[in-house]
Amino acid sequence: MEYIVVHELSHLIARSHNSRTIAVMDRHRPDWTARRDELNGAPLAAEDWSEPMTTSNRFD
Repeated sequence: MEYIVVHELSHLIARSHNSRTIAVMDRHRPDWTARRDELNGAPLAAEDWSEPMTTSNRFD
């Protein structure tokens, strides 16, 4: 969760994912690449969000 907060707050300084964003992340969360990889490897990353959520599929 801390990685996500630092990442999003970094966009107050650097609007895109550029070298400035990387410098901010390196300074405030030195292990950010490991946390990013862990998050991207989590099961939620495999979810298909293209289908609109309805009452019938909300908890599938």
